[in-house]
Amino acid sequence: DGVSGALVFSTGESSAGNSGSTQVSTGAATDGVGGAISLHVGDGTHYDGGNVELLAGRTSAQAQQGGMVLLKAGDGLSPSSNDGGDGGAVVLYGGDAEGTNDLDKGGNIELRGGFARAGHGGELIMSTGTGIATSSGSALVNTANAGSYGVSGSLTLSTGTSSRGSTGSIAILTGQATGGQGG
Repeated sequence: DGVSGALVFSTGESSAGNSGSTQVSTGAATDGVGGAISLHVGDGTHYDGGNVELLAGRTSAQAQQGGMVLLKAGDGLSPSSNDGGDGGAVVLYGGDAEGTNDLDKGGNIELRGGFARAGHGGELIMSTGTGIATSSGSALVNTANAGSYGVSGSLTLSTGTSSRGSTGSIAILTGQATGGQGG
């Protein structure tokens, strides 16, 4: 009949300089696996589960920009030619819906550029990695197969509407080939 206690980690404010930073890290392992960092939010038995929010700092200064949120998987640093190892993956999943009503749907994954009051809105840039010695990575966009009943999901490419001027274009291009056949 109550709430559990809060746990707060914060640094002090600064009126004439940088505020302090907060760092959470695990130690390196010389003959084993590096330690993991897990952030778990409590379940909700009668209401929604808790949120996880990662918010970069805002700025009110002229000609500056807000802080960046960077999510990067670990590098495979071994230079060995006998399977040096791979870089880690960044995986984003929407939440599962275990309900048995056909209106119960899985959670979305939404990627959106930022709002701009007077200039251009933020861009959405997706590109595959460069292969220095071999091929670059492939880009795959597909919807999942349908279940026992229903249809597979649709795939829509569209540009926004415009009240003044032309709408945006859609271009699908393959790269130039200098020593082979173009795609």
